[in-house]
Amino acid sequence: MTGKQKGKRLLIGAESFADAKPALRIAEALLHHGVSDIGGRFVENLQNTETWPAHAQCVVTSGGALSDAPTAAQQKQQFERDAKAFREDLARIASASKIDWRFDREKGDPVQQLVLAARDWDMLVIGHRRLSHQAGCILSIQTDGSRADRTRTLTDELSRAFRARTMVIPGQQPEAALLTSINRVCARVVVVNAGAETVQETSQVQRLLEAARCPVLILESPERKQRENE
Repeated sequence: MTGKQKGKRLLIGAESFADAKPALRIAEALLHHGVSDIGGRFVENLQNTETWPAHAQCVVTSGGALSDAPTAAQQKQQFERDAKAFREDLARIASASKIDWRFDREKGDPVQQLVLAARDWDMLVIGHRRLSHQAGCILSIQTDGSRADRTRTLTDELSRAFRARTMVIPGQQPEAALLTSINRVCARVVVVNAGAETVQETSQVQRLLEAARCPVLILESPERKQRENE
């Protein structure tokens, strides 16, 4: 670890390196905008393998292709490769910017574990591999309140960093309608603050991630916001 704390702390989390890569690019774009240190958290999602039928010979990958179902040993090896690649990329980014960094591993439900871990961080990027070959826009979920300006600022910063257009969706609408709107957009990242109604529960964050099909950047985690209000 290097550097001195003097700004915002950013946590990047993912269950695979394929999911981590686009989130790391988001983090890299934010390092020159008040970020003092970054963390990486790799969550081994055992549920995917534990719930496969014993007779399963093939599985459908996230890309829609058929693949041989990995053995427990193969899955463990993949976890090791993914964690190593994630850690090395995180260290490279931190070293280039001379900021503090840390990396952790755990097992469990990825979104649940990441939301809990983010209570001590200012920002959380949940990784999600992008299946679209299009560049994608910077999608902002706008809400009222003190955090709205911060959301707009980071949206603009990411837009400039990736030379991408921005799109804004009002956050004050029923969750189903909001998720439908998000699902129709090809986004590079979804930016939302912890005050948005759609990220108050872990299950909501999971649904948002599934609708977005790209990394989600949360300014202050739901857990942190809840703790501040207690």
